[in-house]
Amino acid sequence: MPKEYKECVKSEVSSGKDMKTAQRICAIRYYKNHGKRPQDVEASLTPYESGLFDAIEVVEDAFGAKWSYKQRTTLPKGAYLFTDKNGNGHLPYKNSKGEIDCAHLRNAISRLGQGKTGQDWGLSGSSKSALQAKARRLLAKNCGGK
Repeated sequence: MPKEYKECVKSEVSSGKDMKTAQRICAIRYYKNHGKRPQDVEASLTPYESGLFDAIEVVEDAFGAKWSYKQRTTLPKGAYLFTDKNGNGHLPYKNSKGEIDCAHLRNAISRLGQGKTGQDWGLSGSSKSALQAKARRLLAKNCGGK
């Protein structure tokens, strides 16, 4: 096990959490920090820990794993819900093939519901509402509304 993971488990247990809860918390932290399960220690994972990583990966796949820097920078301008006056795309919702990515579309809808989203891009409140409505229509049409 990586030292970071072991120390995390030890810290969580010492704070009063049971071992399985501590392992779950630390597995998720490790995955979030590194974007993958610790492959170099795959053989030393307990069945429970391995199952946690499997579950995290299933959730990532179901809700759309994060796009890499290369994937984001090679998206065409039409892949974004909004393009600012400088030509920078914001709120990607299509992949490089032009197909709607439902997970990223849901994320865009969520982000548009946050107060500060769009302020730096010159997006007004009414434009933001209209953009969110458009995204919801796209979601209903292409993703079964889910």
